Amino acid sequence: IATPPIDRLVTKTVIIPYDEIIIRDALMREHFRGSQSFYVVPRISDIEEIVSRLKIIVPELTFAVAHGRMLPSEIDQIMNDYYDGKFDILVSTTIIESGIDIKTANTMIIHKAEMLGLSQLYQLRGRVGRSKLRGYVYLTIEQDKTATKESMKRLELISSIESLGGSFSIASHDMDQ
Repeated sequence: IATPPIDRLVTKTVIIPYDEIIIRDALMREHFRGSQSFYVVPRISDIEEIVSRLKIIVPELTFAVAHGRMLPSEIDQIMNDYYDGKFDILVSTTIIESGIDIKTANTMIIHKAEMLGLSQLYQLRGRVGRSKLRGYVYLTIEQDKTATKESMKRLELISSIESLGGSFSIASHDMDQ
């Protein structure tokens, strides 16, 4: 459990205030590396706003949306198309939290990351960097709102774990909460 696959690199995780310039740079960098990105949104109601923003900040990239209110057949088709590289960004809720192994997905933007729990953040982070390329996770927080002390502790903890196989450390901290 504590031993990562050969050649696996640690995923770099950073906390940032929502910034469209940084998000554009991250998504475009991944595109130019020949890889794909996830854009995770905690609430289905926020997806439309994110899709509108993405059309403006990265008009040259393609994307699709997946969430739990869609028909399973729709989600399956979207996931197959994403796996096949038919689009650059998958905008989704946390439904991608587990069971997804897409080696070409190496960047993840998590919108309003302060809304998610420690184990969710850890599981989501594990969806990227599953190949020989380094994975990047951007935990965005709302600029005009103050995250709670507890949520900031969670974000700081997840971004500070620099070792592969850090799930025991996460579980220990999660039990302390």
